[in-house]
Amino acid sequence: MTTHETPSYWPGTELEYSLPAHWASGLINGDFSSFDYVPDDPENCAENNECTRWLEAEELRLGQEIEAVACSEEPYFAHGNDGTDLGSNTLDYVFIAR
Repeated sequence: MTTHETPSYWPGTELEYSLPAHWASGLINGDFSSFDYVPDDPENCAENNECTRWLEAEELRLGQEIEAVACSEEPYFAHGNDGTDLGSNTLDYVFIAR
């Protein structure tokens, strides 16, 4: 039987991801309220959105073990990125392990 281990990074380790530009407010500022645009629809709430699911899939505990510290200033269009297969405006994000 194997156990599932959470990835562990040395403090100060930088991780870079290309992710959708509209995730910036949630990743950089911790403000996921922009994902709550249809309050009565559980598919479109802050707890159940693409960004949160991606963080969980990557086992990144934003604000606990890792922090998004920067992103590129100008978005660019990409046919896919590290977070989704959909084409979208994309930014390059830098995360730092605590």
